[in-house]
Amino acid sequence: MEVAEVLADRLERHRGVFAAADVFTPTTEEIAQARAIVAAADASGGTVTTVDGQMRGTPFFNAARALVAEADRTS
Repeated sequence: MEVAEVLADRLERHRGVFAAADVFTPTTEEIAQARAIVAAADASGGTVTTVDGQMRGTPFFNAARALVAEADRTS
């Protein structure tokens, strides 16, 4: 392999990493929705509640808290 081919191959592999990061990185809208779920959970004392007309409970609260914590840690 020539040097140019090796560099092109490495660049292509890195593009895949960047594409994967874009796919798995939550959007600002998703983070805002998670923050709303966490706020609703806190306001309800952790009992089932509604957020934007959707019923939410413990599994949603846990997922939202994890997403918010990760977003805060990486920002």
